[in-house]
Amino acid sequence: MHYFHVSVVVKKVCQATFIVLAAVGLAFLVARGGQLTFNPAFKFIGVVLFALVLTASVMSNAVVGIAVGPDWMKALFVGFVNPVVWEIVFITPARFLARTLWHNDASTSFIIVPLFVFGKQYMGRSIAALVDSPSVLVVLSALNCIWEVLLRVSLRCRDRCLYQWVFSSQLPPGKDAAAMLSYDRNRRMRALNSMSESIGEIVATWNGVAMIILLDVSVDGESPMNPWKAVQAGFVQSAFELLTDVVSVLLLSYFGIHILDLAGRRYWYWSAALACPVLAMSSFGLRALFSKALCHDPGFREATFVVCRRL
Repeated sequence: MHYFHVSVVVKKVCQATFIVLAAVGLAFLVARGGQLTFNPAFKFIGVVLFALVLTASVMSNAVVGIAVGPDWMKALFVGFVNPVVWEIVFITPARFLARTLWHNDASTSFIIVPLFVFGKQYMGRSIAALVDSPSVLVVLSALNCIWEVLLRVSLRCRDRCLYQWVFSSQLPPGKDAAAMLSYDRNRRMRALNSMSESIGEIVATWNGVAMIILLDVSVDGESPMNPWKAVQAGFVQSAFELLTDVVSVLLLSYFGIHILDLAGRRYWYWSAALACPVLAMSSFGLRALFSKALCHDPGFREATFVVCRRL
């Protein structure tokens, strides 16, 4: 028993050391990259990414508690808490940072934002995959749809207000603190982020479905894994995501923002750069969430894993 406790401590120390060394190395590479590309603000990306990794590591235990909790708690988290917290803490600062980059092709600046968008999506959709009740899943998907539409439609207004609030006092009279939003470099960033967000939601949804099927998880802890129920859950979430896209595009068009026109004229391989954050978040979700929220009971032969609290 004493040896076991020592090994656990050594493991945690090694993990912490790895995170610190990786963060230092990443900060150096990003800072050097900013010097080579003449992007002075680029060095702050390392700080933001380190904050993301640190916060995600701290939050993982709390999220695991939600993942093994009742379905109503998962619905509240996925439908309301998760998107709002990520939007305020990570995604909005990431958009501000992306707009400060220069001397790079304008179509590449948006890549910073999906790093955090995918984190939000994989955290939410992985927990949604563990919801047992179909009615709660519908409520969860509807809440998420409503909040996503509100966040997308209000994005320009929120960013403009923040720019005015944060920077207007530092500028000479007559200068518009939110003028950066209308620069040619930044006009298409909103559309590119919107496209990547839609891709990420679909991928994260079916990633959760695949994890349930491939890991042979009994969500209710009583019956064998039901692949058809998992696929149905994926279709329900995908349908609400498509509804989110349609409603937000129509509302933005009504307000004079033609998001599909801005997103046009892209090369087909523009989304290839999104593969790295997608794979990173999928791996992190598997290690940080599923490895802690799922348990194996040799006496339960109907499935390989169950949600821990249901044993």
